[in-house]
Amino acid sequence: MDRTIPGPARAAGLRLLAQDRREGLTLSGLGVLIERAEIIHEGDVVVEDGVAHFFGSTLFTLDLDALGGCLAKGCEVDGSRLLDHLSASPFFRVHLMRLARAEILRRTGAAPETPLRVEMRGRVEGRRICIDLDVEAHGIRVCREVWEARANWIPPGGGG
Repeated sequence: MDRTIPGPARAAGLRLLAQDRREGLTLSGLGVLIERAEIIHEGDVVVEDGVAHFFGSTLFTLDLDALGGCLAKGCEVDGSRLLDHLSASPFFRVHLMRLARAEILRRTGAAPETPLRVEMRGRVEGRRICIDLDVEAHGIRVCREVWEARANWIPPGGGG
């Protein structure tokens, strides 16, 4: 039985490696954006029979002019392109979801037992990127002590 190895294939102009030239958001870049952003939570908790329902939003606002000192020399940031990359980033979406869950925990004293219902929208306003995460959480078992403390809380100045 002949066990000879066939000779090399005769090919011309063959490329062994493909170059991927997609533009993407780096994790270190995402970290800087998150660190420099203004984050505001709004919402309300409705309690029925000891079960809470949260309806609110997490607002993520980024001023592109505030990034100047941390960008590479000659790096110009296009707000629309950056918004597209943020919207497509699973790491960014997970970060916003964690912020929303932490806010629900802070307001109710309990973490949601069911998945959050979320809708994310973004827009560019001049040199600012604004991303709104509308959040609904249902069936939260309220920590009685936290809810009573919230109900009995008197704002500074007496609330009158």
